[in-house]
Amino acid sequence: MSFYDLKNLLLYLYSYNKKDKFQAYILLKNKYIWSPY
Repeated sequence: MSFYDLKNLLLYLYSYNKKDKFQAYILLKNKYIWSPY
């Protein structure tokens, strides 16, 4: 697990208490990052 992955995980946990639109953006972003590509 790289620092970049950890940072985005923290962003996801932080966004959990934010607006739904921002949370959805983070979820999609993480889905792309965690992909095999």
